[in-house]
Amino acid sequence: MNTAKKQTTLILVAGFLVTWLCATGLLLFQVENLATVIRMLLALGLIVLFMEIANNASRYFILSPLCLLGAVTLIFYSLGPALYGIIFPEPLAYFGTRAPRISHENAITFTESRAEILILQFSAFCFLLLSLMVRQDCQRPVKREKATTNVGSPKHLVNILIVLVVGVAILFLINRWTHFGQVFFSSGLGSEFRHALTPLMSVSTTSLAYFAAREKPNLRLLAAFAMTVSLFAMIVSGLAATAVYIAIVTALVFVLRFNPRPRQFLTVIGMTALVLPIAILLTIIPRGEVKEVESIPAVTEYAAAKLTSKLVFRQTTSGHCLNKIYMNSQSAETSNPFYFVIAIVPRILWPEKPVLSRGSEYAENYCGQTGAVKLQHSESITLLGEPLLNGGILGIVAAQITLAVILCLATILGISGQPVRVIFMVALLPWLATFEQHFAEYFGNLIKVILIMSPFFIVLTFLLRRHQTRRTKQSAP
Repeated sequence: MNTAKKQTTLILVAGFLVTWLCATGLLLFQVENLATVIRMLLALGLIVLFMEIANNASRYFILSPLCLLGAVTLIFYSLGPALYGIIFPEPLAYFGTRAPRISHENAITFTESRAEILILQFSAFCFLLLSLMVRQDCQRPVKREKATTNVGSPKHLVNILIVLVVGVAILFLINRWTHFGQVFFSSGLGSEFRHALTPLMSVSTTSLAYFAAREKPNLRLLAAFAMTVSLFAMIVSGLAATAVYIAIVTALVFVLRFNPRPRQFLTVIGMTALVLPIAILLTIIPRGEVKEVESIPAVTEYAAAKLTSKLVFRQTTSGHCLNKIYMNSQSAETSNPFYFVIAIVPRILWPEKPVLSRGSEYAENYCGQTGAVKLQHSESITLLGEPLLNGGILGIVAAQITLAVILCLATILGISGQPVRVIFMVALLPWLATFEQHFAEYFGNLIKVILIMSPFFIVLTFLLRRHQTRRTKQSAP
């Protein structure tokens, strides 16, 4: 690694370290009105980090859960709300009713709050870990993904994956549109099988995108059609957010397999950012919400209102709840920072295991939504809310150290460039890189999804090793 590269990565590491320490200091010493500085420093650091990954490090860093969690928290829980407050100091006319007006007020008050600084601290923590790993990767003389560029896939593997993706999509549609599916998938073994459909769809579409990228054009088109069918099936089944997430990361995997030049790579990242709002609007159409356009002055106002609701209000409502927890409940409900370990124990072995899904309880107790438990309306207090409730500051420390271990291990696997490892990391992203989930559920669901996906990875590993052995024998003199 030359001197310029060493200096850039060292500056990145030092910059994120200082920013993280400053954010932590703002929390500990109750310093006000400096969140804007932290926000801008992180945004600048993220841009430089993307450029460094594009030019000198493994491209798969862009799909690291550290990168995605850091970017999601920075953009949707800090930059977005701050920009919204500048553009819309008053609520849109479309948001004239009571509930959206409260959402607007939550968005305004969340900016510069203790909760925003806590989230910025978490974002800086993710970027610090990622920059350390990028610096280490830049020191390697050979990029690891290049070492696996010429690794082929077993014959008919892509065809099998296309059939698997379409088959899972059909199961989603059966569950959604048929009486038999609704009955079968609602209880017993059928219910467990239904919960396995989303992980199976994630791992099959990721595998298809990875291997189809190096196939003939007609097979790539067929693979793209299969993935489009899967996207449609998940959206109509009420899993629009997960479907869009899977579609974006699998598209990035497909592009990265072509090893694009730095300028092309950065263009893809920019296009992805532009496509996201459009994808969110498209997911609204199947729900029949477009009919509401008739009640507002213009389609543009409708689009702005819906995008604001999805990209700002959902996050700032969670941030508002987190801020209330931080300001009023710092004594913590319990003194057990490692409370989330109970998620590991299967309910079949512990029938009295506490319910991990407490969204309705949080909505009523910390979000001011009276009657939420009775109405079964849940609200997110983010990944950081539960650790704060159960362990105070020590709970935050325990949760972030646990996350650091999990996310760093996933990143190390993914950036290796080995097919199964890359697919493993990317297929788990909908569960690894989600900030809205409560921490105990996050921990438990991640373990459950890994167990569901494990048979797929065992079979795939066997097939690839067998294929590699055959190629080695054929190339031997």
